[in-house]
Formats: sequence, C-alpha cells, structure tokens
Amino acid sequence: MNRYFAFGASVARPAVAGLAWFICVSINQSGMAATMHTRAAVADTYITESPNNGGPNSTHGSETTLRVFSQAGHLTRPLVRFDLSSLAGTAVTSPTATLSLVLLTTDPGQSSISVHEQLAPFSESLSTWNSLGGGSPGGVLDTIVVQPSFLGTRRTWTLPANLIQKWIDTPALNHGLILLPLSTASAQFESREGLNPSFPQPALLNFSSVVVPEPASLGLVLLPGAALVFARRG
Repeated sequence: MNRYFAFGASVARPAVAGLAWFICVSINQSGMAATMHTRAAVADTYITESPNNGGPNSTHGSETTLRVFSQAGHLTRPLVRFDLSSLAGTAVTSPTATLSLVLLTTDPGQSSISVHEQLAPFSESLSTWNSLGGGSPGGVLDTIVVQPSFLGTRRTWTLPANLIQKWIDTPALNHGLILLPLSTASAQFESREGLNPSFPQPALLNFSSVVVPEPASLGLVLLPGAALVFARRG
C-alpha cells in the first residue's frame, strides 16, 4: 500500500478512484502560561506503636500535631495526603514540588527526618500502627534536619515532579506521604487541625502545571476534482 505525506502526517492512500483527498491537521497552540499551585492537606494523622501515645491500635487523625519519634518500641510516623483531582488533564512543568510543615517541637539536638511516598491507602480517622503495619514507605524522596532554632518555621522537603504527575494522572495511586524519623529523631509538626491561625497547615507548594492540549486532530476532507500535491513515497 502506498503512503502519502502532507503537513507531517502519514496516511494510507485511499482506494477511491477519481477523488483527491486532503489532510487537515489542526494543532492546538493555546500558548497558556504555567499556573503555580498550592494545596492544603485533605488528610493527615500519625501512627504509633508507643504505649505512651495510646499504643499500636490508637488513632490520631483529630489531633493538632503530627508526631515523629524514632525510639524502638515507640516508633511514630506522620502521614499526609493532598487532593490533586482538580488538576486532571494538566502536565507538571516545574522540576519539583515542596512539602511544607511547621515545626512545633524537637529534641535539643538535631533530628533527621525523611519523606517517602506512602504506597498503601490510609484513613485519617481509622488508621493505626497495626492496621497499616507501621506504614508502607517507598524509597527516600528527601531528608532534612530539624533543630530547636527552627521552631515555629516552615520546614520543607523536595518532591520529584514525576510523583506529582502520577498523582494527577492516576488518583487511585495517590496515598500521600509518610515521614520516617532517622537516628534519634523526635519532633512535632502542626497538623491540619492545628489551633494556631498563624501557623499554616501542611501544604504542597511550589509546583506548576499547564493544561494539556487536545491531541492534534487529523481530518480527511473529500475534495472531488481538486489538484493536490503530495510527496509520494512508494
């Protein structure tokens, strides 16, 4: 079968005698600028095995803080999730995004805390250490150090754009993030239920996206008797 090329599009030669075919290619070139986004958390909690905080079957979704603790037998891990469903049909243009939490308390020394994708669903009101098996962290996305001089300030972790794009494209895979304490970490962050109006709740910041144009439409317009020039390839 012969193939013909016009305006960069390749189609099979139509098997209709006495007719010429014309290819119309419409390309959406909206020229829209990227939009910056900020999203507040829609769910957050922490899970703990510590008997000092209710034990492995306790829930903490209504509390005003997100706790992190690394001591064996008292491990405590926060989880947070953001709703990106309103960004459906957009493509992330920034190389990264930022997770932002306000630090309320920490150990006298330095505490290292890593952020990971949470790979299984969690419920703000129902999840416990036992129900989640301690959480389902993916690989390390970023690690930061917190210390007393940072109290009352935003602490931020950098997240890759491909994670944000995955959550936009496939909301069913958006289970949020989990923080893991390293070394002798102990800290508390403001939760979305926090009572201090001067402290912003957990947020996803500093990422941009653009609306994805409709795929270029390829139409075949029947033009009887028209004399058209195609670059023929045998």
